[in-house]
Amino acid sequence: MSNTELCTVDILSALDWQRSNAEGLVTLAKSIQQWMEDNHCQFWNDWQVDVFDLNTANDFGLSVWSRILDVPLFGEDLPNDNPIILTTEQKRIMLKLKAFIISSSSSTYEINLKLKEILGGVKLVALDNLDMTCQYLIFDNDIIDFVQTLLKYKLLPAPNSVSVIVTITPGGLPFGFLGAPTAQGFGVGFWSSILT
Repeated sequence: MSNTELCTVDILSALDWQRSNAEGLVTLAKSIQQWMEDNHCQFWNDWQVDVFDLNTANDFGLSVWSRILDVPLFGEDLPNDNPIILTTEQKRIMLKLKAFIISSSSSTYEINLKLKEILGGVKLVALDNLDMTCQYLIFDNDIIDFVQTLLKYKLLPAPNSVSVIVTITPGGLPFGFLGAPTAQGFGVGFWSSILT
């Protein structure tokens, strides 16, 4: 990513035609321009990448977001004696889920699209049971412990539901719909556009 993509400063454009031939002034303007690019723009570009953007934020940036979104990232309030140590990517996922929860209507369709985007594939799917419960199906055994952490922090979005149920599917393969890689079963249905 170049500095010109996020922050640009053009000091030389401030020189009018009368002063554009003044060597001392042009040299000073070029020095200021170089300093601004090396310091001012670099700072704001780094801030954008390391703090502001949740997709690329480093641990410092994630700690800022954890205070803004009120999500503890180190598992200090879990009941066991050994706090959970989260990876940087897991912290990002938790913060993205919290941002999604507070900024969306949380329909089942929206939730499934966002889970697919955030988790990088069909690993966790929400179903509205139409009885004031929401059921999550886990298709990836590697995220089972992490989903328990998400449950603890209430970071699994629920569409107008009272209760959340988590189910681990046997074999870890999504079932049912045409177009899904490794899918078994039917050719049409509710998940068809989510799983493809």
